[in-house]
Amino acid sequence: AEYMGVTCLISPMASSPVPAFSLSKPRFDQSTFSGRWLTMMHVVNPMNLFISDKTLEDALNLLDHFKKGSVPAGVTDADLWRARAVKEAVLHPDTGEKIPAVVRMAAFIPANVPICAGMLLPNASTLTTIFWQWVNQSYNVAVNYANRNASTEQSNATIATAYVMATGTALAVSLTAKKMIAKHGHKWPPLAGRVIPYFAVAAAGTVGLLIIRAKEMTEGVTIKDAEGTSHGLSPAAGKIAVAKTAVTRSIIFPMAPMLVPPLILDLIRRSTTVLQRNPRLAVPVELATIIVSMGIFLPAVMAAFPQEESIPASWLEPQYRALKDSKGQQIQSFTFNRGL
Repeated sequence: AEYMGVTCLISPMASSPVPAFSLSKPRFDQSTFSGRWLTMMHVVNPMNLFISDKTLEDALNLLDHFKKGSVPAGVTDADLWRARAVKEAVLHPDTGEKIPAVVRMAAFIPANVPICAGMLLPNASTLTTIFWQWVNQSYNVAVNYANRNASTEQSNATIATAYVMATGTALAVSLTAKKMIAKHGHKWPPLAGRVIPYFAVAAAGTVGLLIIRAKEMTEGVTIKDAEGTSHGLSPAAGKIAVAKTAVTRSIIFPMAPMLVPPLILDLIRRSTTVLQRNPRLAVPVELATIIVSMGIFLPAVMAAFPQEESIPASWLEPQYRALKDSKGQQIQSFTFNRGL
């Protein structure tokens, strides 16, 4: 389907029943995994990288008409949902600013395919290991910053510290393991050397994320009531936001591109002679498994928790536990943006 000059960006949207449009509520039910998965399929869709400035401008104008109650004749709920999808694919939810294309979540899979392939190179030299771990951590820190919860800003010093610490952790883990493989590798299965990059990536990703988003845990993230009214910053909500993101993004997700491809290649080598007879197939097979694994795993992992999290007032700081909304009713729960 054509919309504002581009092909419909979300195939799940095109085939799903169209609910009444809302600017505040998500199109898909975020209380269910399937609803969050459909949402994340859009977020990571590489086609979103081709959204032009004109398409974004048209989408924003259409949404502005909806806010003013002056939607042009012939515009459907589906059109409005697509306009909102365009906006959310390009603009940061907190700042409203354009996220550079290379660090949008839509670029995550295309960018990580060559990076993961580089880190999984067999018998890589020390310089090769250092180079690909540096590239990976440089990209991860940039993505973490671009998709952070921006209600609490980080200083340049914090960003630099996260970058240095994450890169240092990745190199320390990978190079130490490389030395251990060289010394004791003859006692271990051949696959051992291929899974080491995962542990380096997971450790470094966690360290970098904790540092670059440390302010969210100490100063808090913005919490809102059901009416959308902000009530301040909550460190308790910030800790939950960072912890859940670290588990999904830094620990669980890297399993797909870093563990699955070596396991599949090892299985192929053990069960068939295809790669022995055609060794040049090893690289394309590994790249294919990286792409497929990331394409399946990334939206599933990101859908594990809602991006707009709900938290009971009783879990927050004392000053938020007895607040009332505009109707005089005590607020039982708040929401906050977990970040991606």
